[in-house]
Amino acid sequence: MNSGEASVFGQVAHDRLSAGAQNVVWVWSPHPAYRQFMEYYPGDDLVDWVGVGTLNYGTVATWSQWWSFKEIFGNYYNELAAFNKPIVISELGCLSVGGDRVSWFADAFQLLEKEYSMVRGLIFFNNSNDNTTTNKSLDWQIQNDSTLVKTISKGLVSLTKTVN
Repeated sequence: MNSGEASVFGQVAHDRLSAGAQNVVWVWSPHPAYRQFMEYYPGDDLVDWVGVGTLNYGTVATWSQWWSFKEIFGNYYNELAAFNKPIVISELGCLSVGGDRVSWFADAFQLLEKEYSMVRGLIFFNNSNDNTTTNKSLDWQIQNDSTLVKTISKGLVSLTKTVN
């Protein structure tokens, strides 16, 4: 699909799905690897929020390595912020393979609070059996690691105080 087709598709989907609805919020969340945000942006009238996935696969695959939150999300923040819309991290997750997952999340929350002020939403990727990207089943769950849960809870509380 080229950018013109994407724009037409976005308009048709927006119009049909919004017809008569009073509580629809449109999130445009392109895949970050393609880096063609401006070319595929459907327009301010069709987008309420912009989003991007931020997943650290660690060293689980030959194409992957341990990336910091800043190396993943920070690479896209300014491009997303340029749309002047609230930003949602539409998939937030970190595997434990290849690094310290608790520290990764702690760093993420510190950076969200200090450097990424337009982020207004987080959606955690919490799949226990993800086989969509590798030939292995990957476990992104957070609830089974009490230290990680405490770190995320603390980060959310701190972030909430900053936003309000």
